[in-house]
Amino acid sequence: MRQLIIKYGILVIITSLAARLISAILMFQWPDLLTQINSDGSTSSYSFGLIEMALEYLMNIVIVILMKKDFDKQNLKSTPILIMTFFSSFVGVIFFLLISLKNKLTVKLQTI
Repeated sequence: MRQLIIKYGILVIITSLAARLISAILMFQWPDLLTQINSDGSTSSYSFGLIEMALEYLMNIVIVILMKKDFDKQNLKSTPILIMTFFSSFVGVIFFLLISLKNKLTVKLQTI
């Protein structure tokens, strides 16, 4: 259980920081990336958080794939947790760890 906590704790922190770092680098390299010139000569720009959120969703897909593999190793099935992880990796990982802990405790209680 400790290995899962460390693995997913580090993974959530790294993906969150990587999304912020990559979006900052992109905006530093191409500051006009989110700016659009309209036909009347005015400009409109999107928020900086748009790129960050898109990158975070892409990185959440990696967490979902790794979590699915761990679900299969433990013979668990919980699609709602995988969907929740896509939208919020922190909340999804917490629920995954709780389900894993419950599974391990029930297995230990059945053997007693």
